[in-house]
Amino acid sequence: MTGLMQTNNIPQVAMAFMNDVHAEEAELVNRLNELIEQHKKDPSVEAEIDQAMMEWIEHTVAHFERENRLMQETGFPAYSIHAEEHDRALAALNLLHKNWREQRDIVVLAEYVQINWPQWFHDHISTMDTVTALFFQQSGLTV
Repeated sequence: MTGLMQTNNIPQVAMAFMNDVHAEEAELVNRLNELIEQHKKDPSVEAEIDQAMMEWIEHTVAHFERENRLMQETGFPAYSIHAEEHDRALAALNLLHKNWREQRDIVVLAEYVQINWPQWFHDHISTMDTVTALFFQQSGLTV
């Protein structure tokens, strides 16, 4: 899929299931970004933006819960640090969603989706997820 996040440019980690989840998330954010761009010409897409945001949040919650559970099950030493980063990212996403619902500020939404999130996503995968995936692989995790 072309768009904000090229799935072939997402850093790859040692566990295929994590790469798949990252690609899914990028596609959800790309869809949301398409709607943000469409909103500039047609504000009537706000209901579609609401739906796209909910899909992204639900996917992110499931993504983080699964990763956190697997880190605990495998005894990943940096679990608390990684899980806290998930908590921070999810809190930021929930705040963004709350602000969008209350204020409908497309500029704030666009800034997060187009600038803040892609940088966080890339950095998180390149650091925490890379180390976590290697640990999963070395511990023999199969998913």
